[in-house]
Parts: sequence; C-alpha cells; structure tokens
Amino acid sequence: MLKVISYSIYHSPNAYLGAVLLDRALQGIPVAIERRPICIPKTRGIKVADLVGGRETPAQSAYHREDCRRWATRYGIEINLLPPGAFEQRAEHWRRSSYEREELPARAYYASVGSGKEATLDRALFHAAWVSGRDVNEEAVVRDAIASSGLDPDRLLARAQQEVVGQKLRESLNAFDRDGCPGVPTWIFDGQRFWGKDRVDAVVLAVKQALAGGVTIRPVTDSDCEWVSAVVRERWGAPIVVSRGAIHHPDQLPGFVAVVDDKRVGLLTFHVNDNECEVITIDALIEGIGIGGALLQQVTALARARGCRRIWLITTNENTRALRFYQKQGFVLAAIHRHALAASRQLKPSIPRVGRDGIPLRDEIEMERDL
Repeated sequence: MLKVISYSIYHSPNAYLGAVLLDRALQGIPVAIERRPICIPKTRGIKVADLVGGRETPAQSAYHREDCRRWATRYGIEINLLPPGAFEQRAEHWRRSSYEREELPARAYYASVGSGKEATLDRALFHAAWVSGRDVNEEAVVRDAIASSGLDPDRLLARAQQEVVGQKLRESLNAFDRDGCPGVPTWIFDGQRFWGKDRVDAVVLAVKQALAGGVTIRPVTDSDCEWVSAVVRERWGAPIVVSRGAIHHPDQLPGFVAVVDDKRVGLLTFHVNDNECEVITIDALIEGIGIGGALLQQVTALARARGCRRIWLITTNENTRALRFYQKQGFVLAAIHRHALAASRQLKPSIPRVGRDGIPLRDEIEMERDL
C-alpha cells in the first residue's frame, strides 16, 4: 500500500489544521499515513522556526494566527488559538521541564503504535491542544488523551519511558532533518516534500496519480452482493434506480468492480436488451484516478463482444459534471426527455426535486455511443 509520511508537532496550529484536512481528503483512499510527531530539543530552541534554523518575527506570528483562523472558518474546523502571552508562559514551563518540548506526547504516540488506536490518540492530542486549549506537555493532559482513545494511561506512559520508544522519537527527528523538512506540517510522498496546510490538495493529487496505474477491473461476483447493495443505497438513495420509466435493481444485475490494492473503489452495473446495452449505475468511489473511464471501457468491450449496436445511459439535466465526463468518453447526446423525472418520482419518491448547484431536477438526458 502507498504511504504518506506526516511530520507534525502537537502545539502547531498549522500542523493541526493540516492533519485534519489530510485525514478528510484521504478518507476512503487506499493509502497509509505514517504519523511522525517530533519534539523540539532545548538545544535547538523553543519554536518550530528555531528547530529549522529560522526566526519568526512578531508580525509573522500575528499573521499566522489570522491565517489559521481563516482556514479553520473556511473548512469548518474547530480551533481555539491561545490568548496573547499564553505561549510565552508555557514556554517558560517547557524550559524548566525534564522533557524536551512535545517529547512526552510524542513518546505517548510512539508507545501506542501497534495498538490500532495510534491515529485516534494522535487526533486526541491535537484536539486537546487546539480545541480544548490545553498544554499537551502536561502529563495530566496526555493521560486524558490516552484514556479518551481507549488506551490505558498507566501502561502506555510506562511504555513511553522505554528506550525503544525514545529511540523511535530520535529517529523521527533525525529523519525530519534528513528529509529537509522546512517546518510542520511536512508530508513526504514518493520522494516529494509538501510543506504547509495549503499543500493538502497537492499531496492528494500526487497520491491519486500514483494510484491511477493500479486500477483493475473485474466482473461482479456473488461475494459482492452486499457491497453492491450498500453502494447503491448510499450513492443513489434507495435500492432501486429508475430510467425511462423502468425500475432496476442494481444488486441483481451484472456489472464490473474497480479495485485498487484489493480495495473495491468503483462499480458499474448494466443491462443488455436485444442489441443495446444500458449502463444502469456507475460510481467512482475515488475521483480523479480513472475509475469511471476504466469501467466504461470494460462494459463497452463486453457490449461489442455481444453484438450490441450501441451503449447508452441516462443522466439528469443538472449533472453537468457527468455530461462533461460522458462526452469525453465518446458519448453523444441522443435525446432530452423533458419533465421525465416527474414520472420517475412516482416510481421512486426519494428522487430529490433540486440537484447540484441548486438546479431543479427535471429532465432525463439520454447519452449514447455507437458501437
């Protein structure tokens, strides 16, 4: 499985926002995130800028606070920034601590690796810092985060003191330096560096480009039945699909499944009648890696082999993305069935009246490709 390495520090609002955004963006995509929280040794300073050999001016600090607020508002992420002077007060405490800055929470994280709850703990530590506004360098705060993750605080903190855990933390900091990370968050994927919360889209694009060559297509089998039903219910709002006045049950139809790294990531179902093949449903569960095109190529090849004269499908008047996609795949407009969805709602009442971009759902658009 592909892997993204994620360098972070828990008391960085940029790292917090970036971590939330990347988790959201990669949800459902077959890629692993290897989290590598680091600490800041006292010998190298107290701020992330100190760690990477730079200097942050008061104006830059003020700007970063404004920018983090904007990003949190834009993406609906809860964040409570520290009040003025709070960081400096905490920094004095960190200097007197026997731990390096962020050492204790990072040790707790590495001690949890292998438990299956390490990602939950990572999120809990960020939540403590940037939602609850607590200092994750405090043992009581770390204990609460551990407990909220379903782990035993006493056992985990005892393990966190072991040399093997300290060695893992040192290795992560050395790797941070060796990889030339300019700050946090920094993500490493396929030898490329991506620094900053505004680089999440670039990380996702790189991952999708890497996945694009790994899409395979196979026929639907009996073992897919429950999965097909779940996909149809989630994506189509009911176990049935209506087109041109006919009710279809996709989980009872032949189809094709798109797979990446043994994960089912796309579905197409179809119906052959005489010399025509109708695509009933098509769903790419990961967009941007060629799943839809690969599914259509497969069903087109099957339709040709069966002697069909055309392959066709129905989309709706407000689905402009689908109209663009199908035309790129060689489909042309065959007919516009005006107000057809009024009749379809008699068969499937769950069809909404308003679709994408607030456009009324009204007409069926018939697309076809001659074979």
